[in-house]
Amino acid sequence: MHAIAYASLKISGQIGMGTSVTVRVLLVIVCLGLIALLVALRSHKWLQLAVVLPTLLITSFYVIAAQIAASGGAPQHTYAIPKAPASCLAPPADSPVAAFASLKESEPEDLGYPIKTVDRMEMRDRLMDGSFDALDSILTGYSDSARHDFRLEYRMIDAYEAFSTASPTLEPFLDDWVTARPNSANAYLVRATYFTALAWHARGSAYSRNTTLRQSMAARRYFTRALADLDSTLRRAPCSVVAYEGYMGIAPYAGDTAMSREAMDQALLIQPYSFVAREAHMLNLRPRWAGTYEAMEQLAAAADSFANHNPRLRTLHGFVAWDQADAAIRNKDAPRALELYAQALSFGDFWRFRFKRGQLYHWIGREDDALADLERALVQRPQHADLLDRLASIKYELGRRADGSEAHRLFYETYGDESLAVLLDPADDGYQESMAFYKKAIPEYAH
Repeated sequence: MHAIAYASLKISGQIGMGTSVTVRVLLVIVCLGLIALLVALRSHKWLQLAVVLPTLLITSFYVIAAQIAASGGAPQHTYAIPKAPASCLAPPADSPVAAFASLKESEPEDLGYPIKTVDRMEMRDRLMDGSFDALDSILTGYSDSARHDFRLEYRMIDAYEAFSTASPTLEPFLDDWVTARPNSANAYLVRATYFTALAWHARGSAYSRNTTLRQSMAARRYFTRALADLDSTLRRAPCSVVAYEGYMGIAPYAGDTAMSREAMDQALLIQPYSFVAREAHMLNLRPRWAGTYEAMEQLAAAADSFANHNPRLRTLHGFVAWDQADAAIRNKDAPRALELYAQALSFGDFWRFRFKRGQLYHWIGREDDALADLERALVQRPQHADLLDRLASIKYELGRRADGSEAHRLFYETYGDESLAVLLDPADDGYQESMAFYKKAIPEYAH
């Protein structure tokens, strides 16, 4: 319950020093104004009532709005994250374990991780078929395997993120799973993943100043439900790395880097070589989420001692340049952004760096370079919906300029990539609009 209390307090602006100074001043001014108004209208009882009631209602609305807006202020230190028990400490790498999905010697790898991953749509189909026992076995198997071999963590993440969509069709099936198996930690964790996706979808991607009260309230409602399910998960499975990463996925909403750091620390107790846990916290340390570049550099430096065992950790040093490139793009300085992306890639051929540079190439009309970067990124993250959507748009542009069999191939792939993006996240309006456009714009043979 502490997680729910934390969510409610953080969003109402009541952590630390209590209600914000702005809200207090507003309340004092309104109270004094109402007292003066009541005195002036003391001989007109009905007029007093007609004026005071609407004033109170309007004031209450703006006080609530101010409190919600205040929740995006400076990060606050909290202790809402449950501690991982000593029994969760990762065993030595050479200890015997019956791994659910052990790696084969000949299995292709990229930047230290296997290319093969989990079919997200198959996981979702199992849910809708009511195959709860099978889901529990699969998810627990991937979680246990990733605890013993960090290279399997993307398979674990993909298995759970199959349910990271705001599609309303999933909720009744998730509720059925929780009802049918109330002791299943996976049921709660999957539903928390779903609620988190609903929350971010409700909030939208705009800056806080452009986010409406209705959006903020809807996001708060779903985040609170997600936190409750994460709390239930860790009571049943205290060694769940994915649950701690779930807290990190919520922390940016409150600008709470302390919450994110605590969750990462607990996840690393369970799997010290995890890249995904460090990456999640690194994303939360960006300045837009109340972090700093200095803190990002410190996180990267702290992982260096583990990089010989997990080479992908070296790419953490590229995240500052990667984020600075975004600022250069906002300033319409494409050459500087390209320099920064090259700097980021000097630390490792990581998919996020390729993806962003590919987007920039597309915007400046260098479609061939964009295609090369995005196809390279797709090797590491073959089921990333945003990546597939962008790749489809580039292939469509190239297909319009090509002839014969090359145009046919590009149009087929455009339709296929966008179709998969829609399947992965049917709630995204942008994917649906792109799909509708391609159905009309490209030849019917490619459908």
